[in-house]
Parts: sequence; C-alpha cells; structure tokens
Amino acid sequence: MFYLIAVLGFALMIFVHELGHFLAAKAANVKVHEFAIGMGPALLRWGKGETKYSIRIFPFGGYVKLEGEDEESEDDRSLSKRPPLVRIGVMVAGAFMNVLLGFLIFVILAYCRQLAVPIVSYVVPNSAAESVGIQVGDEIVRINDTVVHTQYDVQFYLSQIKNENATVTVKRGGDFLTYSLKLTKDESGNYKIGFRGSAVERKFTKIISCSFYHSIFMVKLVFVSLYWLITGVVSVREVSGPVGIVGVIGQVTAAEPDFLIALFDVLTLFAMITINLGVFNLLPFPALDGGKVVFALFELIFRKPVSVKIESLIHAIGLIILLILSVLVMISDVFKLIY
Repeated sequence: MFYLIAVLGFALMIFVHELGHFLAAKAANVKVHEFAIGMGPALLRWGKGETKYSIRIFPFGGYVKLEGEDEESEDDRSLSKRPPLVRIGVMVAGAFMNVLLGFLIFVILAYCRQLAVPIVSYVVPNSAAESVGIQVGDEIVRINDTVVHTQYDVQFYLSQIKNENATVTVKRGGDFLTYSLKLTKDESGNYKIGFRGSAVERKFTKIISCSFYHSIFMVKLVFVSLYWLITGVVSVREVSGPVGIVGVIGQVTAAEPDFLIALFDVLTLFAMITINLGVFNLLPFPALDGGKVVFALFELIFRKPVSVKIESLIHAIGLIILLILSVLVMISDVFKLIY
C-alpha cells in the first residue's frame, strides 16, 4: 500500500509543480497548449479549448507546453513576448508550489504533534544539560552563535561541530540564560546536550511558525547537500532518484509496525522531497527552471534577449545531460535495491 502512496505522492508533487507554471501562465495571459501529468503515451486526454489536458503512463514527470517557450513565435500571447519579470514569475511559480506543498504537509504534521521544537521535555540524567542546570520547560534558542528554531536545527548543528565545549542559551520564562557546557557524544559519535524536545503546541501561530522553520531547514539542507556533493563529503553513489526513494519508503514503512507512525514518517519524507524538488528546479542549470530564469535575467540586465533558438539549444543540451544523469541514478538505485 505504501508503494502506491509513494507513486501517488510523486504524482502530486509533479502536479502541483506544473500547476504553478500553468496558473502563472494563465494569469500572465500566456497561451497554454497542453498541461500533462506524467510522461510517455497518454492514458487520458480531454479539453476542447486552446489548452489540452492529459495524464500519461509514467507518473515521474510532467510538463506545461507554453506558446513561444522553446521556439520562435509571433503570437502576442507567447511567453517570449512577455517582459523578463513576468517570465521569471512563470518559471519560479512551479518551485513555489512545491515549497508551499512541503509547508502544508508540515502544517498537517505539526497539528498532529509530529514536529518537535527545542523546548526541554526531559533532561537526561548525568548529561551536559543536567550538569549546568538546564530544566524542563527551558527553550533552547542558541547553540554557540547559531540560532535554532526546531529540533532538526539542534540535531544538525550538533552533528557538524568539532569542539566539545559549547555555549547554550535558553529562554526560561522571560529571561535568557547562557550556559557553558562540555558536550558528550552519542552512539553515532555526534555531540549531544542531553535533552528531549517537545511536540509543537496545537496553536495556530505555533503551528505556522514551526512549519515555516521546518521548511526553511529543508531549503538550507538542499544547498548543504549540494556543497557536500561538490566537495566530496557525500559520495555521488549516495544520490537517489525516484526508484531509490520508493525503496527507502518501503524500508521505512516495513520497519515501523504502527500504520499511523509509518504514515507520518512517509509524509515527512514527502515534505522533504517536494521542497528539494522545488529548490533543485531553481538551480541555474540549462533545462531547469533556474536556467530559464538566468536567460530572463540576462535580458533584464542587458536589455537584449538571447535568441530563442540559441536558448532552446542550450536547454536541449542541458536536458540530455539531466536525462543521462537520471538514467545513471536509476541504475544505481536498482543495484542498491538488489544488493
């Protein structure tokens, strides 16, 4: 069942991404020829106006075909005839919808008390936290010079620091207290303070704030992961595509006998993936939305557009590179699942 949920989840992520482009194009009065969910042969087609809609056989993909996006067009409603800022808005709208979807998933998780904030609910005996007098109810607001808003922030920061000596600032009532403490390590070799966080309160402002900061954390994590990939901290072999992610979902759900908890785990993974998808699409690489934004910015700055033919050729080359990388990642995913 969770494999079906995984497929539907991917389809939803792609749908909202393309919906963003579609709605932005319609708002800008750009002619939309087709709105397709999936790739390959069409399973279902409909629409009698200027826009045709289709659902295609492979759920991992989709597109919105706009007039003048990839070819020269004299149509007044073509994308190429729109000002650079309008084109940028159309391109960015897909990523915005992905991040918005991730945020809404986090809102659901927060309402179900599945998101943790660094408000101490338990102090581990004989821990660094206990040794300096950190108490239940204290809110951890800063570790060294880093502000933390979520339990993810705390865990990530502690996994990166190399020094066992740290300062921790907590909010207790209306006061801010700063403690100097000596951190200990957990079983994974990461430093720990020695406390458990709390589920976010079921209050509107708390839920929105917590969901926002969880979304921001996921956005930052995309750039950190890219940096690790470029610098060799993370191996290319650890990169996963849709096949690998479905496999991970299967492993996560198989390891958790409680259906509801497994569902929350999958929703958390979906929130991370959809935000990842949105941010990745804004990278300045040909064929990605970010690559198209670069060309619009070029026109905005230099007051001269790049030829549509040249831009289309560059995006075609970028698409070929992305397809090759996708195939290699898929092959790697299959081997990891088998072996």
